[in-house]
Amino acid sequence: ELVAGHLERALVEHEIDYGITYVPVPSAAIEHTEVAVIEMGVFARAEAFAGLPLEQIPFAVPVTPLSGAPDRIRGRDGWPDQAIPRQVVYQVTLVESALELCRQGLAAAYLPRFLVKLHNEQVLPAYQLVMHRPPRQKDGKLLQLGQQPVYLARRRSESEGRVFRELAKAIRQVCR
Repeated sequence: ELVAGHLERALVEHEIDYGITYVPVPSAAIEHTEVAVIEMGVFARAEAFAGLPLEQIPFAVPVTPLSGAPDRIRGRDGWPDQAIPRQVVYQVTLVESALELCRQGLAAAYLPRFLVKLHNEQVLPAYQLVMHRPPRQKDGKLLQLGQQPVYLARRRSESEGRVFRELAKAIRQVCR
């Protein structure tokens, strides 16, 4: 697991063969190919934070912010900080840590729907997570969190071979 920007560096330096990201950092030596689109949402235990406005819900977020990303996303989880603030209470280094805080009812997290679906298949009903209603922007309109492209990154100097195509297919299947 590498932060965006570091992923591209690791590809250039031949430390890894491919990278999966939803925050591609431009590099002349790297080709980012969109291979899937995932739905994102705010997830927590069903009974947690009922009736609380978003600004009062404690969030678990990745500890390392992004740098060098070409868009307005600043958090590694892809949260649109420029559109709506959130209360960051827990900073974690792993998605599993955020999931555990959510299972305990201590936090919400901004997560891919497919990941939560897989999570819910593995835990007892009491620990399953549900998507909370979309938050409102400062102007009162519902925030469209929705869709996030997923990219498979490779060195431009290498062709899009069989392994690349198989990885892209596997990512699309998992992200359904």
